[in-house]
Amino acid sequence: MPHDCAPPEERSSGDTLPRAEAADVVTELSRRGWTVATAESLTAGLVCARLTGVPGASVAVRGGLVVYATDLKHTLAGVDPDLLAEHGAVHPEVAAQLAEGRGTGAERTGAWA
Repeated sequence: MPHDCAPPEERSSGDTLPRAEAADVVTELSRRGWTVATAESLTAGLVCARLTGVPGASVAVRGGLVVYATDLKHTLAGVDPDLLAEHGAVHPEVAAQLAEGRGTGAERTGAWA
């Protein structure tokens, strides 16, 4: 069900992933034997928080990295500093590099392994 159509008890203000959808994601990840880790900026950890709010989520959720500050996007998440300098923190390629999990934060935790 789209977020804006979900009943109020299944969403919270500012939330990007309704509870029922989070449960569906965790269920499907578990069914497939997959895991997920998040690298978040603008959402400030909301996606990982919603996923880990599902009972039993630890079988599918490895963890999350929140890099709200631009310098942390480079130092922890491994986003190319030249890309950040040229386009700023809000750019599709920055999001793509965050999703790749190339940085030291991901490497140290093994979350993206």
